[in-house]
Amino acid sequence: MAIAVVVGSLLVIALWSIFRRWLHRITLRRRFARAATGELRAESLLVERGYRVIARQAARQWHIAINGTSARVDLRVDYLVEKRGRRFVVEVKTGRFAPRLDNAITRRQLLEYHIAYGSDGALLVNPEQRRIHEIEFNVNRSAASPRVRAIVLIAIGVAIGLALGHYGFFLPLRR
Repeated sequence: MAIAVVVGSLLVIALWSIFRRWLHRITLRRRFARAATGELRAESLLVERGYRVIARQAARQWHIAINGTSARVDLRVDYLVEKRGRRFVVEVKTGRFAPRLDNAITRRQLLEYHIAYGSDGALLVNPEQRRIHEIEFNVNRSAASPRVRAIVLIAIGVAIGLALGHYGFFLPLRR
């Protein structure tokens, strides 16, 4: 009797595990199908709203330093688009939570793409609600490090000094 209970329990556990894996695969298939449909609808929406699609699934490698060691990061943005001379990275999100701007994962993903692709801004597209959110991050790209600024200022000073000397602005001192 005890053996039958153990075998029955193991059988139930095995069947439950198989059922959960099957259910997970079905869920993933539906999610991917929804995302693929969403990307197609998003492209139509972008074009309808005056954006020109430059690239789809634009991949690039981004190099970052981890503890002083260079590391390559592979990125792929859904779309690169342009409108009125401005270039945008586009992330398409479907579902209930991903398309929301208060979703930290989505915001960080858009920020990473914005910096890595050197865009003028980012667009978060929710094709199911036909919404395009334009996001501008307050990132000052032109702010150089203090060392670089000092070197540039010294170089400019030297160049001005040489130019002034060349055109006779500095006369030799006479005693």
